[in-house]
Formats: sequence, C-alpha cells, structure tokens
Amino acid sequence: MSLLTIVQQAMGLCNQPSPTSAFGNTDPTVQQFVAFAQDEGDEIINRYTWKQLNTPGTITGNSSTTLWPIPSDFSQLSLGLKFFSSLYPLLPLYGPITNEDLAALKALPTQPIRPVWRFIGSNIELWPAVATGEVITYNYYSTNWIQQASGGVSNIWSADTDTARFSELMLRSACVWRWKASKGLDYAEDFRKFEKRLVRANGRDDTGRVISTTREPNLGEDVWPGTITDLTGDSWGR
Repeated sequence: MSLLTIVQQAMGLCNQPSPTSAFGNTDPTVQQFVAFAQDEGDEIINRYTWKQLNTPGTITGNSSTTLWPIPSDFSQLSLGLKFFSSLYPLLPLYGPITNEDLAALKALPTQPIRPVWRFIGSNIELWPAVATGEVITYNYYSTNWIQQASGGVSNIWSADTDTARFSELMLRSACVWRWKASKGLDYAEDFRKFEKRLVRANGRDDTGRVISTTREPNLGEDVWPGTITDLTGDSWGR
C-alpha cells in the first residue's frame, strides 16, 4: 500500500471521489488526506517503537574525539543494553552517566579503562576518547518512517509511490477518523477501530525477549546444586 492507495481507500471510506494522484494534487480534500497521513505517521512513531525503524549505529575511535554527533534521524536508543566496544565485547559501556559523576571522573588523576557515555546536546560523549580503530556499536530507532521507491528513507512524503515502514492500514484508519472529526461528524467508532488496530499492530511487531518469572533459572556450571556446610556448621544452598 502506497501513499496514493492510502488516500484513495481512505477517501472511498469517507464517500469521497477517489483521486488519481495524491502527492502534489491541488484538490484541497486530497491535500487534507495527505496531511492527515503525514501527521499520523509522525504520531505513530512517537507512541510506539517499530522493529523496521531499528537502525544500527557505529562510532570508530581516533584516540582524540570525545563528542560524536547523534545521527540526524535519531529518535531514541533501542531498548536493552546500549553501547558495546569492539575491545571489550562482553560488557556494555557504563552509561548514561550523570554530569556530576562524569565531572568527578574527569577530576581524578586516572581514567577508566573502558569509556563511559552520556548524551550532551546533539552529541554522544564517550570519555575517555575511544582508541584508534576501536568500534562502538549501538542501535537506535529512526525517525525515517517512509520508504521511498528509489530505495531511500525519509520522514516526509515525497511521491505517490512512497510507502510506510509499518502497517499502512493504521494510516488509512487514521485518515478516516481525522477527516470525520474535521467535518464535525461522528468519528467515535472509527477512532476506536484505529486505536485497536494500532495496539494489535504494535503487539505483533514487538520482538522483545520473553522473561519467565516462574521457571527455575539455569545457574550455570560454576554453581553447586546442593548444600555446602562450613567448619562452623553454617550451611548455604540453593
């Protein structure tokens, strides 16, 4: 489903004539539906995270730079562990560190072995400076929710052939209830359908790890499964 088909179907559901084009169309009603599709797309990516927008980021150190620009399409960091170093791959880098804690570290006569990180302005600060050739990897959610026919991505519609990087049925539903609301018509049922569709789509899209709170954990080979009694008679066990 493209921008054109979103607008065509939404307008059909609102008993409006189906247009042959959407982007760049001079008809005020068509322009309104395109604006609805844009505004709702911006709202959807702010309400939920979507796996198609999860984007890898990398920083390659040079032994001197500590402030690195945040990607222009940055929305928020991916959930879970944040920054990893190619030199210390088993543990994430510590952060986000507070301004006060970082100031305290910088005042010490020594420096941490592994860099710490924080956001400051439009930059990611990694301190001390990442070593030359050391690669810091992380994931973030992009604001570019539109897929262009040319292969690029954007956050603004630019052609009838543009598609959304999440279920476009949500945009069609949103255009319907927004148009009815703008005309003073009853839109309650259409709004309810849209909200239910949005929640279902995000539920299917969510690929987060499931954590059991009842299953007995696997403690690993370095844990004794029985009871240990020391010379004083005290016991410890699982």
